[in-house]
Amino acid sequence: MQVGFCYLSILIDPVLKLLYQIFLIACLSGQSFNVYAGDPVFSYLDIGDFDKLDLYLADHDINAVYDDSAATLLVYSILYNENRVTHYLIEKGADVNQFVSGKSPLMYAAAKGNKTKVALLVSHQAEINALDSAANTSLIYAARKGDIKTVKYLVRNGAALNHKNQYKSTAYDESVSYFHKEISKYLRDEYVKKLPDFHDGPYIRWKGQRRIKAFYMVHDSAMRMTSKHKASFRAESNPFLMRGYSHDSLEYLVSKHREIQADQIQGVKQITVIGDIHGGYDSLLVFLRSNGIIDPGLNWTWGKGHLVFLGDIFDRGNKVTEALWLIYRLEGQAAKTGGAVHLILGNHEIMVMNHDKSYVADKYLLMADKLNLSYSGLFSKQTILGQWLRSKNTILKINDHLFVHAGLSPEFVEVGLTLHDINNHVRFFLDYPNRESRGEINRETIMGKNGPFWYRGYLEDNHEYKRLPEKELNNILSAFQASRIFIGHTNVREITALYQSRVYAMDVPFYSNGAEIQGIMIENDVLYLLNSSGNRHEFR
Repeated sequence: MQVGFCYLSILIDPVLKLLYQIFLIACLSGQSFNVYAGDPVFSYLDIGDFDKLDLYLADHDINAVYDDSAATLLVYSILYNENRVTHYLIEKGADVNQFVSGKSPLMYAAAKGNKTKVALLVSHQAEINALDSAANTSLIYAARKGDIKTVKYLVRNGAALNHKNQYKSTAYDESVSYFHKEISKYLRDEYVKKLPDFHDGPYIRWKGQRRIKAFYMVHDSAMRMTSKHKASFRAESNPFLMRGYSHDSLEYLVSKHREIQADQIQGVKQITVIGDIHGGYDSLLVFLRSNGIIDPGLNWTWGKGHLVFLGDIFDRGNKVTEALWLIYRLEGQAAKTGGAVHLILGNHEIMVMNHDKSYVADKYLLMADKLNLSYSGLFSKQTILGQWLRSKNTILKINDHLFVHAGLSPEFVEVGLTLHDINNHVRFFLDYPNRESRGEINRETIMGKNGPFWYRGYLEDNHEYKRLPEKELNNILSAFQASRIFIGHTNVREITALYQSRVYAMDVPFYSNGAEIQGIMIENDVLYLLNSSGNRHEFR
């Protein structure tokens, strides 16, 4: 019965989504909700009686909002009347930028899918990139509606292609969501043509024993050219200090061999933990500086402290490479002062290394495509960053605290693997992507939905994950002799203590919804909540 139910849900959900979207479009455009308005002026509009309209407007405000219709005359005409009526009102002085019920006249016309009225409004100085309360533009409304002529007109007249609403969706994202394939293709092609300036890198690999090769991916929007800025260096030492070039002033101390960090550490007095980053490099810098972990020059200043990242540096955001190199550099600097930086692998690291580009930001996909490169190939095991990522742990224990990206399920723990076993199995499966097992351990056991990269049972209770009983959590912590576990992966509005403060959920999606990045500091076994302002208070 459960299988049948799940199968039925799969069939029904897309249908419900489509019906909802149709209903939403109708609401936004007003197609099905022509509210009766008692004032006779609306009947004049409906029949296009301009003589009576002239008499009416002689002693009435053309921009008044009528309670019965919750509309101005202009908005009413956009929703219900012929194009010539709308043109008449605009010529008579109707305000083309007056918001009504949260939307501009241009938004109503775009949601209606009426290119003629859209063009009429724009030609009379309607603000093409005005925003509603959810930061939607007229182009987003048009992309939802699915009228390609309206979309093309708006783009050709300056509509912002890359603008994101409060849900971080562009017009392209909305067209995909509403299944408008022709519009999706058009918007993506336009994005490629109007790709802004980008500078990304370096991507470095060893060539033989004494030489390294590096390049940056660079796009010049004025010239509409994407190129590699390449260089080759003779490495007189290992590790080798490579100075950045191509407008990059940073230095990169790169090693030929990957070093594997310990996965169990005792006696650490200060630990700072940070959840998923997803390319949110700029926010990360503010957080680290404000909390005294790095200086303005991006150098480690936290002495013997340990900094733990819970994975998912990759995807969604536009500054993944910068974040990776920052963590790489701080790891080396911290080690020299008796501290440490730990990057725990997340599911998005695993996805990229396994050639799954589902969530890679358009910036990277488009630049790699223009240069005939595989984005995942930029992090192959022949590259410096690829080797480094494959050395990272999947689970870490510091003092009696466990750190893992998604969580540990009862099914996974029952397999009986030690921390060292888990980390080594993951490295094996990353090094040998075509192998489905290692001894008695299958790839699915480690990489599957109940493994440390995907499990969501601490927070979710649905057909896929049942909420973890407290007794099971006791068994999990006991198996690893731990008192607490820190996880990312599953979004929370703010860092949240669960299971009587024995599980800390830390994936606050600052990278997609404008929230403030948060972290936890553990100091002599007391927990403090940190924010980007450098404030901290005890957290239970």
